[in-house]
Order: sequence, then structure tokens, then C-alpha cells
Amino acid sequence: MSLSTLMYHAVLDSLKEPQGSDPWYAVTENTFRLHLQKMREIGWSGTSVKDRLIVGDGDDRCVAITFDDGHVSNYTAAFSALLEAGWHADFFVNPTTIGTNHFMSWENLREMAQHGMSIQSHGQTHRYFDELDDDAIRDELDRSKGEIEERVGQPVELFAPPGGRMTERVSAIAQELGYRAICGSRPGRWDARSLYVPRCAVLASTPLPRFEKWVRGDRLDFFLQSCRFETMHLLKKTLGNHRYERIRARLLGQSDDGM
Repeated sequence: MSLSTLMYHAVLDSLKEPQGSDPWYAVTENTFRLHLQKMREIGWSGTSVKDRLIVGDGDDRCVAITFDDGHVSNYTAAFSALLEAGWHADFFVNPTTIGTNHFMSWENLREMAQHGMSIQSHGQTHRYFDELDDDAIRDELDRSKGEIEERVGQPVELFAPPGGRMTERVSAIAQELGYRAICGSRPGRWDARSLYVPRCAVLASTPLPRFEKWVRGDRLDFFLQSCRFETMHLLKKTLGNHRYERIRARLLGQSDDGM
């Protein structure tokens, strides 16, 4: 049994006001609500990776919904829309940014958890894990897991590596620390028996017809998206993370310190 998994970031009033988010990865609240509506129209429902993997909730016609980075709009916009739909999602956060400008607070996260949302680890900080040694990887995974569990009161068993950057060592250490799945950035369908959860990144530029293909699990589109992912992965590996990020920021007209 397999299903598609969507990866969102910020959900904004307007993409012209990014509010500390990366506008390339943001969608408007209207777009997000349209996505939920489209899913319902074609007979699909939303769930979280946690509910599907750990609780065992969901049927064959469902899609896992996830959010990375912990932008405050996940609480002010996405959370309310999900509540209205009666669906759950996973929110991957970095404890070091929680409560800072443009990010959700611990109070926000506790409220979301009380309503069935899944609060999970995005690492302690937002460092790229393919640049870290084993001790740093273990520290990032262990500290974030412990702090989220203590402050939210919910088990942390999922991890999403920032930028999708990871290695085989990351998987091994995560499993040692009690993580049951890793939500990455490679497009594809997720087999619930697999440790790695492929995700489709929903961008500001993602057209609605493509979104519907992802929901339905269109194999051809997943193949095309996977080819693009491999090309970008090779480019990042060739240039190095920091050089790639600087070039990307210039091309998108962003400052180098943007997320």
C-alpha cells in the first residue's frame, strides 16, 4: 500500500509579502484551501505521516500533508484550514527558531498537538545534515527530539532533514534514537513499510493540474519530477551547499540569509 506525501512551507496572505519565508516555497492561503477543496472534490482525504505510519489511520484514497520550518503561518492559516476540513498534518520544526520572529511558538504547537496535529523534528537548528559528522548529527536529532517531546508532550518519531540533505549515516543514527521514518525531498509514492518517505514539494509555481496528478499518484509525473530532483541533487553536490544557495538567492532576488 502506498500514498503520496505533500511538503508545504509557509502559507501566506500574499506572496509579495514573504514575512521571513522563502517565497519560492510558499503558497497563498487561498491556494492551500483550494488544494484541500480539490482533494475533497476528487474523493481524497488528508492525513499525517504519523497517523498513517504510527496510528494506522487512513484509507487507500488519502494523501499525507506535511509542513517544514515552522513558519507562523502554519498556525495562523494552515492549521485553521485543516481543522475545518477535519484532517491532520505533520509539522517539522527546529526548536532554536520556535518563538522567534516569523515562527510559531511553543503555545501554538501545543494547541495544534491537542487537536491531533503531529509536531516532529526538523533538527535542532536548520543545518544541512550532509555537512555534519556523526556526533553533530546525533546531537541535532537527540536534542530536538527531547525538547519537542518535553515542551509539546507528544512523541517525536519522524524527522525531515533541512533542504532534504542527508546521508546513510543520518538514517542509521535516526533509527538508533527511535525515529521511525525520515521525510525527505525526493518525489515519489511512499510505501508505508519504508523508512524513507518521499515528498512532493508544493511550490508557489505548482499548477493545480500537477497538484492533482500528485494526489492521484500519476507515475509519469513522478518520474519526471524525480529526474528533475536528481539533476538538482547533482548540481548541489557539484557546487556545494553554500555556493548553490548563494547562486539560488541571486537568481531569485533574495538575500543570502533567506530561508
